[in-house]
Amino acid sequence: MKQFEFGRISILASLAMVCLGVMIALGVARGANTMACSVLTPVNYTFNDYDPTSGTDQTLPTGSVSVECDNQSSTARVVTFNLTLLTSPLVLTDASGNTLAYGLYTDTPPKTPWNGTNAITCNLTLAKNFKDSKACSFYGKIGNSQNVPAGTYSQKSLQVGGTFSCAPSSGITC
Repeated sequence: MKQFEFGRISILASLAMVCLGVMIALGVARGANTMACSVLTPVNYTFNDYDPTSGTDQTLPTGSVSVECDNQSSTARVVTFNLTLLTSPLVLTDASGNTLAYGLYTDTPPKTPWNGTNAITCNLTLAKNFKDSKACSFYGKIGNSQNVPAGTYSQKSLQVGGTFSCAPSSGITC
């Protein structure tokens, strides 16, 4: 199992929209019996309209982190990604210093926080000598009754890490 650490992710948000950009390089040198993997950028997700006076949490329709691998071997492989979110707390700030707390989750309805312990796990199955991608789902929630003015909010950066592994792992650099 390989460990990796993604670069910084930037989030820009208004009460109605959050855009998440991710870029990582998990790849190894290409050649016989290698696997090159990455997370594709940008990753976008949008919260539904948020009314701070509604008394209900605002949930995010399914968001996704797209992963891609290029299997340069003569054997079919399954790559398992375990993507972790290392930034805490998740707080959006506007130009005046107002803050809006939100959470990202591994499940729906949102119960299990996506963090450094709870990973988004997804598998990508690749035929021999084949390149493919897959969307790994996550979910979000803005807590109810936050007293914030309308405007543009941003999370300066998020740190994401995790692991990936290949099966079968024999005879391949993964």
